[in-house]
Amino acid sequence: MMKITWQKMAIEEYAGFERSQGEKVVQVNEIYWKQLRPFFYRPLLPFREFPAGSVRPPIAGLLGGYQFAVLPQEKENSRLNMLIFQDPRSYTLDTLERHKRKQVISAAKEFTVRPLEDVSEFKEKAHPVYLSFYDRTNYGYKSERRDKKAFARWAELLYQFPNNLILGAFRNSDLHAVSVSKLVEDTVIYSMMFCTNEALRFYVPGFLLHLLREGAAKCPDAKQMFVGMYKYRGRTGVDDYYFVRGCQLVSKPAALRLNPLAMLYLRNRMPNEYLKLRGKLETEIESLAAAAKPHSGRNA
Repeated sequence: MMKITWQKMAIEEYAGFERSQGEKVVQVNEIYWKQLRPFFYRPLLPFREFPAGSVRPPIAGLLGGYQFAVLPQEKENSRLNMLIFQDPRSYTLDTLERHKRKQVISAAKEFTVRPLEDVSEFKEKAHPVYLSFYDRTNYGYKSERRDKKAFARWAELLYQFPNNLILGAFRNSDLHAVSVSKLVEDTVIYSMMFCTNEALRFYVPGFLLHLLREGAAKCPDAKQMFVGMYKYRGRTGVDDYYFVRGCQLVSKPAALRLNPLAMLYLRNRMPNEYLKLRGKLETEIESLAAAAKPHSGRNA
C-alpha cells in the first residue's frame, strides 16, 4: 500500500482555498470566520478553542449570530458537536472490527491508489466518477459540476493549492474514486470523497479512509482527523459510516451569540433548529419536546 504524506497547509492558505470554493470567509484579528448561512458564522476551524472575552466576530455576525468553542474552564451556553478521529497514532488496520478489516484487504487486492498530481488527468478521469456519484446520491451541493466545463473550472481551482492531497483509486487504468484531504496546522481535514458504484461494491471508500488514517498515524504533525460537524441523522445516517470505524462524537463547550430578534424567531418558529444550534442531540430534543407537550387524559 502507498505511503500517505501531506505538506502542511497554513490557516491562511486554507482560508484562501475555502474562498476559492465559493465559501464566504472573513478574518477578524486572529480568527478566520466562515459564514454558514446569512449573518451566521463559526470559525473556519470549529474545533479550535478561544477565550470568550477576546473574540470579536464579523460585523455581519452581530446582526445574526456567531458561535465558537471556548476554553474548557469557561462558561458556555451551547455545544459544538464534531466528528473527529482522535489519537491518530494509535490506529492500525488491526484496530478495525474484523468485517471492516476484511473489506479493506479485499479492496486493496482490486484497486491501486496513487496521487492525482496532474490537473488534466483529473479533468478527464474524475468527471465521470463525479457523475456516477451524483446520479447515485442526487447530491445537490455544487451540482453545476455535472457540466464538464464547470467541473474543469473547479479542477483548476483545486489544483491552485498544491498542499491538497488528491488521491485516486484505480482498477486497472480506470479511475473509480477520488479523495481530497489536507493537513491544516495539526489537523488532517478529510474534505471530500466521491466514487463510482463499482468502487462502493468493493468497499473502496473504507480503503481510502484507512490509508488516510494510516498516513495520519505516521505523521508527527497530525494530532487528529476532522471529518465534519455532526449531521443529526443518528447512527443510521452518514455519520454512522465513521462511528463504526472508530470516529468519535466530540462535543465541545461553545459560546452562542445571537441577535435577540434572531433568537426570538428561532425559539418560537424553528424550535428544533434552535436546539440543534445549541448542540442538543436527538434524544435531548425528543425529551424536551415530550416535556413541553400538555398532558391529556380525564381528571380523576
